[in-house]
Amino acid sequence: MTHTDDPKPRFRMRLIATPEEFLDATCITEHYVPPKNGAGDAVADIDLSPLRDGQIVPPRLPLELLGPIAPWIEDASEAANSPADYVTASLLGAASGAIGNSRWAKGWGTWVEPPVQWWAAVGKPSSGKSPAAKVVQAALRRIEAEEFALFEPELDLYEAARERAEAALAQWKERVKDCAKSDREAPAKPAAAKIPREPMAPRLVVKDITPEALASVLAANPRGLLTVRDELSGWFKGMDRYSGGGAERSFWIEAYGGEAHPVDRKTARPFIVPHLSVAIYGGMQPDHFANLVTHAADDGLAARFLWVWPSRRPFARPTRDVDVEVAYRVLKRLRSLAMARTEEGLAPVLIEGSAAALERLAVWSRAQDDAPDHGGTLMCSWRGKARGHVLRLALVLEFLDWAFDGGRPEPAKIGDDAMRRAIEFYTSYLEPMARRVFGDAALPESHRDAGAVAKWIVQTRATSFKMRDVYRNRVGGITDAARAQRALETLCDAGWIAEAAVPFRPTGGRRTEIFNVNPGLWLALQAR
Repeated sequence: MTHTDDPKPRFRMRLIATPEEFLDATCITEHYVPPKNGAGDAVADIDLSPLRDGQIVPPRLPLELLGPIAPWIEDASEAANSPADYVTASLLGAASGAIGNSRWAKGWGTWVEPPVQWWAAVGKPSSGKSPAAKVVQAALRRIEAEEFALFEPELDLYEAARERAEAALAQWKERVKDCAKSDREAPAKPAAAKIPREPMAPRLVVKDITPEALASVLAANPRGLLTVRDELSGWFKGMDRYSGGGAERSFWIEAYGGEAHPVDRKTARPFIVPHLSVAIYGGMQPDHFANLVTHAADDGLAARFLWVWPSRRPFARPTRDVDVEVAYRVLKRLRSLAMARTEEGLAPVLIEGSAAALERLAVWSRAQDDAPDHGGTLMCSWRGKARGHVLRLALVLEFLDWAFDGGRPEPAKIGDDAMRRAIEFYTSYLEPMARRVFGDAALPESHRDAGAVAKWIVQTRATSFKMRDVYRNRVGGITDAARAQRALETLCDAGWIAEAAVPFRPTGGRRTEIFNVNPGLWLALQAR
């Protein structure tokens, strides 16, 4: 019986008793041939994909490709009770920032890449993102503190010079006044009256900072910086909150490429940052992904990130401690690399790939170009950065090995082994991980909510329910009727449910929305 009192029914209103009736209620096409169970009874066409926790299982982290520091990563992972993937992302991001503009990778022709990498650790709250980064960030803070201690005498000298200059300036101003009173020519401003420019403290890590402030810090720290953000969603949401017009997004895209960046200011002297290089490490929740990176697909901002989204590590009491000195020693040695001094100023030292390494990269690049693109716009954009990701990673791996082994001479080239490991790491881990992130986290909210409701239906073995049961029980975090309705419409399209007819209410009032669960669901679950 069809209920006709609602002028705009959201679903076809039928009382569902059998799978065959459910087919009518969910509008299966005439060409559809329903599958049968073992008894020969037809079951409805049900899409079970809402039950999947992830379209792509997270790939195994190939620690063996990371070189001699791999055992330390395992120790840090166990000590933090966090996936080793998060420790790896934090360490490689920090290493790329510590190298900064001191060494750049050179491919063929005029192709060069700064080593800076942008790492995004995706995971739900309490998945271990923050604990995994603590050991690495503690080492960075220690290095910064040591550099600041060396800077303090310079700051004392500046303050003394400023006091002398201000005294000389005051004397000169008095002489100018006297000359003006007696109609004499004023003396020229003496060099001693020039206020010196205040030196900026050395920085290695910054957190929430505007592009304008970051440019000033980079001007005083030409090696480059690492920015650490506990939640990247705030960074994405805050884009252009000050400047507008896409200026902030453009700034960050430049910060990945290391190009020169002029800064024009109305209230202060303009300047140029010779190499705008900023490494990034931050976390992000899967539920925030879809709304945050939609626009990033157009300008390639999301394509510049290396994404990790591992499975949660089961809790286990650590049986060994992590040697915190290892991270400090490695990052300290990377930080000791000096930039080249040229007539134009400080410049990166270019590290070429060896002949074998570049040949390996060229062969792999041709294979990448010939491979079909599978995935949406985000994935295609991300794969377009493949060569750059690999060359940067190869440089970081080469120098990470060198920093770990204190007795090795500094690498003069990117070796074939480092290139091989970078390519294998990209192919076996980074690319599948990007597909997982873009394929799952970028699902629309209604699809994610539909998955949560689907799991709830299975767990409760529901045969029917009201829409308000969904948001009153906060299923999947759903707290309002509109969001619940969108999720249920998605499940209706997937063949899980249909809205049931309700008796006509002569007194009016809001219609109670009751949904019947497809009785063929349980057969479909048994058959999968």
